[in-house]
Amino acid sequence: MYLKHLMLMLNMGLHAVFIRALSKHPLVLIVSFDGFRYNYFNKNVTPTLESLKLNGTYTMYMKNVFQTKTFPNHHSIATGVYPEVHGVLAPQVYDPKYKTILKYSYELWHYNEDILPIWIVNEKAGDGRHSGTMMWPGSDFKYQDTSPTFQMNFNVSVPWERRVDTALEWFLDPVTPANLVMLYVEEPDASAHVFGPESQQVLKQIAKVDSLTGYLRERLRAAGLLGLMNVFQVSDHGMDTVSLDRIINLTGLVDSSTYELDGVSPVLGLIPVPGAEDQIYAALKNASLREHFEVYRRAEVPERWHFARNRRAPPLLAVADEGYAFDDFFASRDRYIHHYNVSPSANVTFGMHGYDNSQLDMLPFFLAWGPAVRRGHTVPPFDTVDLFPLWAHLLGVACPPGNGSLEHVRGILAAGPPSLLAAYIITLVVAVAFAAVVVAFVLYRRNKQGFMVLSYRKMGDLADAGPEDMIEGQHLLSIAED
Repeated sequence: MYLKHLMLMLNMGLHAVFIRALSKHPLVLIVSFDGFRYNYFNKNVTPTLESLKLNGTYTMYMKNVFQTKTFPNHHSIATGVYPEVHGVLAPQVYDPKYKTILKYSYELWHYNEDILPIWIVNEKAGDGRHSGTMMWPGSDFKYQDTSPTFQMNFNVSVPWERRVDTALEWFLDPVTPANLVMLYVEEPDASAHVFGPESQQVLKQIAKVDSLTGYLRERLRAAGLLGLMNVFQVSDHGMDTVSLDRIINLTGLVDSSTYELDGVSPVLGLIPVPGAEDQIYAALKNASLREHFEVYRRAEVPERWHFARNRRAPPLLAVADEGYAFDDFFASRDRYIHHYNVSPSANVTFGMHGYDNSQLDMLPFFLAWGPAVRRGHTVPPFDTVDLFPLWAHLLGVACPPGNGSLEHVRGILAAGPPSLLAAYIITLVVAVAFAAVVVAFVLYRRNKQGFMVLSYRKMGDLADAGPEDMIEGQHLLSIAED
């Protein structure tokens, strides 16, 4: 029975090495938990993520981009450039080229055709490289007439576990196995908007994404990928609390017929009608002295935001103080009340992000683990745009010019990370060594049995037993193969 189990284990190991189709390139899975604030770890409901800090590399927070919104930050993570370069300045922007406000569309994501997300850079590099995008913002569209090999557009009805299973199926595809997959999860952001980041509902979602990480680990282990997959878990921004007594009545400060609004709270762009810019600016500047917001002309926007050098940057920009919102938020409030049965009482709280990216509560988290990542290691905070050159290096593709630097994040990588081929060779050596142990054990048992048999049986009897032993061995292998 013991020998049977050994032979079965050996057969399974060899099957995993030789039969399973995998890319010859390093395997990279990037998972984004939307709105997972850097200090959500302090809520003590993330045991899986906490344990992975010991098995990988962690930083206290990443420095994201302004606006601290989902679309600008996911595209900066994916492209390695600032919003003023890739053009996704906000969830919706006015573009003078089209003379209209762009919402989620091909045009929104294609301000600069030379800027490519990492999944397209990997796909275009060829040599058996294939990318997959699982609901990643902006991945619905082609870039330079190229799509990822695998793609699923956003669909909130698809369970998270199914998203993980599908992503792993892409890595295991027998014809075009992926070597890079980007996977997006909409929580805890969605719940935090409705109930506030300190709510019990958000606490449950934080625990749920931690459980999803555990599920991912188990599925990787079951697929024989745990020792081969490099997993990067990130978020795009944090979240702060907003209450109804902190709403700024912007429409009451200036005549709404003199401008058009773009963006959403807490950052609003104002596009004045011809001749009205000075008047609007003066009124808002005066109001900002007593209200909780700042107003900027395009030339006054802080350089560190890397925002203004873009034709989509509005002539005037109003930015609420952290914890405040403008009155466009009432439309969101009404939607929350309708869809989530939230009571509009004075004590109800909501969640808001988009503020100055120097605010601590706007900062996202980072955690990585896998064969190419240092274990039990902490690195200083770095910019989210530094991730692109890190991934390009790991994937073995040319890194186009960008705003990030590999030198800022090189410490994440293990010294001399093994290639996938090296990982296969190591696995093969282990399997062969295991086989040698099994054979030695079998020979030892046979020799021991033969010595005792020679004392009581004739040589002819022993010879007759030989073929039976061989048949038994073949039978064990056939059982293992079944």
